[in-house]
Amino acid sequence: MKIATQYVVAKFALAAACGVSLAGHNHISVDTVSAPDQIVIRAGYYPSEAGFAVQGGRLYLDGQVAVYDVVEQLTQAGELSGWYAGDELLLTSDFYFATGRLDGGNFLYELAGVVNVDGGEPATLVWGDFGSAGAFEPLAHSDAQSRVERSFDTRIAGHDHEQGYAFSSPGLYDVTLVAWDSNGLYAASTPLTIRFRVGVPACNPDVNQDGNVDQGDIDYLINVVAGAENFTGVDPDFNQDGNADQGDVDALLNVVAGGECP
Repeated sequence: MKIATQYVVAKFALAAACGVSLAGHNHISVDTVSAPDQIVIRAGYYPSEAGFAVQGGRLYLDGQVAVYDVVEQLTQAGELSGWYAGDELLLTSDFYFATGRLDGGNFLYELAGVVNVDGGEPATLVWGDFGSAGAFEPLAHSDAQSRVERSFDTRIAGHDHEQGYAFSSPGLYDVTLVAWDSNGLYAASTPLTIRFRVGVPACNPDVNQDGNVDQGDIDYLINVVAGAENFTGVDPDFNQDGNADQGDVDALLNVVAGGECP
């Protein structure tokens, strides 16, 4: 994928059976503002989520576009077999409930848009629940005809830890969510866009393919970026920004030192 955008990867872990939600997730939740009475979507509310923020209608992490890696595939029988599933991002409506600002409302998140960012094939997104037996049950479909069918219902003060999501195809996608009140007391939120990187494994810093992650990999990438022969056939655009340059060397150096994949 060649995208001229810098972003931070928000990583998650999903059990191999794609049915057990593991530790490490974050939340978005609904709130309201008055004059007019309108829903707003807020990001995170635990101290560990302090880096998340909604700015200009997009979710950011530590000042950069947040990206969720979705790489595990569902193994259950049926139409969702092979779809890419994740469970880190939770859609909730409970955190601001005690303020009274949500009184009388029943809040849903509409899957209002799924746009491919990297020029690949389009995807269908479903949001739903992992049952006790591990099977994923879709409750909202991005390609459904009605708003209700495109929406995940959090209900009143909802915080569903069994929820998850699945994409039909790999690629880089911007998903647009709109929160709305089925009781009609509050106007719908402005759209929130969240980025998902689907079906792409974490970066492999062993660029010289010698079985070790060390200075040799950095030296190898420096040489390839400088025009030397690429014996391993590695993509020199390590940070996936569309260019093979010093930025890729810096990104690899960071990973070798123990940092996150770009």
